[in-house]
Amino acid sequence: MASLGTAQGVPVTLVRVDEARATPIWLDGAVPTRPYMPRPSGRASRVLDGPEAYSEAVLHEALACIRAHHAAQPDWWTCQARALRRWPHERGACELAACVEAAERAPGSSRWAHVVHTNDGASEKRIVWERDTYVLPPRSAFLLTDLLPRGHRVPHGWADVRALLSAHGGASLVVVDPPWPNKSAERAQGHSGHGYGTVQDVYDMWRLRPALETLLGPDTLLAVWVTNAPRVQRFVTDKLMPALGVVHQATWAWLKVTAPTNAPPDTVLPLDRDARHFRRPYELVLVGARTPQPVAPRHILASVPLGHSAKPYLGGALGRGARRCT
Repeated sequence: MASLGTAQGVPVTLVRVDEARATPIWLDGAVPTRPYMPRPSGRASRVLDGPEAYSEAVLHEALACIRAHHAAQPDWWTCQARALRRWPHERGACELAACVEAAERAPGSSRWAHVVHTNDGASEKRIVWERDTYVLPPRSAFLLTDLLPRGHRVPHGWADVRALLSAHGGASLVVVDPPWPNKSAERAQGHSGHGYGTVQDVYDMWRLRPALETLLGPDTLLAVWVTNAPRVQRFVTDKLMPALGVVHQATWAWLKVTAPTNAPPDTVLPLDRDARHFRRPYELVLVGARTPQPVAPRHILASVPLGHSAKPYLGGALGRGARRCT
């Protein structure tokens, strides 16, 4: 992670692609090397109506900071590229969702679903399931379960998550990346198989409440990734966070940049607004807590996107990198 200064008073931080991940990073696809132009969209012109969280001027200045860093430290960018590896062959689609669905119908029938798998060591750990290999970063754990169960209940296996966190002093940061209603994610799932299923309505996210309520302490930071749809953002700030006793304190942006080869980095989408095909080159994450925390109200995190909806690590920038993140 590298601090690049500020863009009109907004801190700008460059996040390494391998931060808090297993290295090397194995990719199913290629990272962007140059900007691309989205297809014209009739909906895009309607999205422009609301106020922008980050103006074009701020984003242009942030990009200038990133390019200055590239010119001054080209070796840093070269090391980023070395951390990435392509899979040597086409991998079979792993049916993780089907595994969870089967375990939901018959609890205890799977040794993978509803069970917390941990890696307490200082090096990465590989787990083979069906035809695929998964790599766990050092000192990490995962639970394969349905986070949006029907009825007001916690997910299967959640008691083990709570026990693990309790043994380590509780969660200092909880990051949530919900499957918001999103046409682009649905298209990606249908065309390439690398997307994910989404919910039909934002209020389906109420089903997250029982699980989140068990994780949040007085000083726990809650970070929720949102789409650029104002309705989604209002649901989180005006509905979900207040229901959890959380006060919205910050709106951060993840600026997606290209992986340069023989050129300076750029944003993956043009910065200049064009109502015919405008899409933002950044995603927002809303940050809050039950008690006031020392968090900058705005912050730009820049990194190279590693795949559809693969978000950068937030723990370091939020000051919780050495503590307990969920």
